[in-house]
Amino acid sequence: MSIKVKVSPTIVSNIAKIYQGTSRIFMEYIDNSLDSAEKLFSLNNNSYPYKIQINIRIDPEEKTVFFEDNCWGMDKDNLLRIVENIGDSNKRTDFTTNGQFGFGIHAYAACAEKMEVITLTRDSDFAYKIKVNREAYTEEGKIPDIIDLPRQEVNMMSGTIVRLSDFDKDWWKDVAPQELKNEVEKHFEQLLARKDLEIKIIYDNKEEICQSFNYDAFLGTKIEKEIHELSDRRRGVNSTPSSPIKFYLKITEDIVPDKRPIFVNKGRRIEEVQAIKSFRSKSKYKTAIWGHNNLTGYVEVGGMLSPTIARDDFERSVGRQLIYDEILKIEDEIHDALQEINKRSENANMGKLEDLLSSALSKLARQDFLRFRTQMVEGNDFNLIEVDNSNLILKRKKKGGGGSENTEKHQTEDIPVFITQEKTGLKGKERKKSGFNVEFLDREQRKADGTLMRSDFIEGRAIIIYKSHPDFQERVKRTHQGEMKITERLVSYLASEIAIQYKDKFFAVRGKQPEVQAIMNKRKDLFVDIIDFSYQFEKMLQSYVGKNLLTLEAVNESE
Repeated sequence: MSIKVKVSPTIVSNIAKIYQGTSRIFMEYIDNSLDSAEKLFSLNNNSYPYKIQINIRIDPEEKTVFFEDNCWGMDKDNLLRIVENIGDSNKRTDFTTNGQFGFGIHAYAACAEKMEVITLTRDSDFAYKIKVNREAYTEEGKIPDIIDLPRQEVNMMSGTIVRLSDFDKDWWKDVAPQELKNEVEKHFEQLLARKDLEIKIIYDNKEEICQSFNYDAFLGTKIEKEIHELSDRRRGVNSTPSSPIKFYLKITEDIVPDKRPIFVNKGRRIEEVQAIKSFRSKSKYKTAIWGHNNLTGYVEVGGMLSPTIARDDFERSVGRQLIYDEILKIEDEIHDALQEINKRSENANMGKLEDLLSSALSKLARQDFLRFRTQMVEGNDFNLIEVDNSNLILKRKKKGGGGSENTEKHQTEDIPVFITQEKTGLKGKERKKSGFNVEFLDREQRKADGTLMRSDFIEGRAIIIYKSHPDFQERVKRTHQGEMKITERLVSYLASEIAIQYKDKFFAVRGKQPEVQAIMNKRKDLFVDIIDFSYQFEKMLQSYVGKNLLTLEAVNESE
């Protein structure tokens, strides 16, 4: 005698709780429409026979959401199947579609009370409608019969309309059209790149068309690979995917915000590569490369891997390991390229820290009336604006040959203003900025006895900090992606080194002044003066502790 396993319908409501936002729930209905469109795509030599339109229409007054498509549609049996056979999707064996569990259409139960589905196929004389509510997922719950609607009562040739209503109050607050658009563009970026496919969000009669992401808009180095067969000689395993495995990774010159590499299955985003636990445990570099701001792209697994029910990982399989092995083969290449990017980026962004230090030091230097920065600042220009077709004239006192006989006070000359201020030659005098420049150098510098120098003052140039010195490197903290962070220890180190170089120059210049001479004559007071300066400087830098070098704002210093 066999025992029949019975699954309680309440499992649907419990599974629905895995969704944490309406945007993620709505993805399930868009995904179903795209699965329907995929049949048309496959049967038409990988192109759509007509323009596929998928609309998400949000009515804020009625608090309802419609998902409308003009795709394949469902016949009566399939419509009945989605409510009678939950968890047993007939898409499981269809390599062209993404559905696995037959559960996605019931995701509404997490946020709303009611769902209505109307669907029509091209060769049917009738459309079919069914209404479902959360009460159906109880032991006593029932679903009304399917209603037959004459074709002429439905305004479409074929397709499906899903209507969600009676949203829970807290969930309706989460319905945000811009967030939904961002999620659609992120989730279906590969499919959105296809010709004749349009996904539109309509909120209160305002329309937004979702766009695909343009990787070509960013300069960088591509790593592209297409695999038609996977094998592992050690295990004696071979596997041929139903569609090619594709790698498209790009190491970009500039940062691409919020676009880390992702796993894609049949054109749909599964999750960021760095977020997949099963892969991260195998990766040599983990988030150091897969979470790096200069790496973007995707890995299309071609239906070979099955997402878990939460679609944030892949089920364990031989195929999963084979694909992971292929990715791991190129990790060293990616890492080396990103290290080069890190080095260039750090060198470029050290200028921000140099400006910050120079600006802070300038403020302290003003207190000592010490001006040793050799950087020249242009004097103020006259504020003259060129006007088309006008003759601008500037009057000034005439330059005479030697006295009042040649140039009286009232005598002036006219100076025409031609094109730019620079050509008038009437600019203020150049002047020195107060304080010192601070610069970082990669190279080593040694004293006569061979010991490494931490810092130095180069006359006519700047205070130099040698960042290759081990004491500097020990105080630098880096993110997993290799970006330099400013630490408390680094701030203390910089304050001390700069104070030494600054005060050495200060005493050399001001040493003959009585008040400075008094300090120099007392060794303890001399040390206290240097330490006081160091503490003041360190205090000025405290607000930058914990910040990445990359995110430091450039300092615009004003006299």
